[in-house]
Amino acid sequence: MKKSVWESKIEVYGRWGLSKDEILAAFKRHPYCMLISEEKITKTMDFYVNKMGWLSTNIAKRPEALLFSLEKGIVPRCSVVQVLLSKGLIKKAIATCKPANFRKIVNEVQKMVLSPLELSFVFAIQAASMKKSIWEWRIDVCGRWGMSKDETLAAFRRHPRLLLISEDKITRAMDFLVNKMGWLSQDFAKRPEVL
Repeated sequence: MKKSVWESKIEVYGRWGLSKDEILAAFKRHPYCMLISEEKITKTMDFYVNKMGWLSTNIAKRPEALLFSLEKGIVPRCSVVQVLLSKGLIKKAIATCKPANFRKIVNEVQKMVLSPLELSFVFAIQAASMKKSIWEWRIDVCGRWGMSKDETLAAFRRHPRLLLISEDKITRAMDFLVNKMGWLSQDFAKRPEVL
């Protein structure tokens, strides 16, 4: 790359408030960010900063986000993220997780035979993105009521919001269903939406 082209790209990134050190750090993370055309840099940064409200410094920390096609990849995905955020279906932390981590979560949920076309898929992604310790804790809570891990996961597949419900609510509901209504934990595993 010619020095003049390099300096021109540094200037383009600099227009978005990035220091030379931040630009060089982005280059070290993902060298291809300097091979993108100035027009693509400008359009993509404009979308992320002005339409999505992201900080340019955060984009510099994940420069691979600049490499995707704006029309075919970035805009459609960000539109879905915006809808999910606006409806409170995901938290900002999920929306800004690394693409590889998000892809891993989606793959895990798809392995549970949940269709991405159903709303339950969104809740499953939200639940699957919890810290592993919280996830295991919620499974343990169901286990205290006699449900095996397999039964709990089967209930989760039927009703993904199950593992988003607090321990207290699960405990109170199970107490009512098992102790007062005479249900077996297996009955609950088949109808988890009663929560």
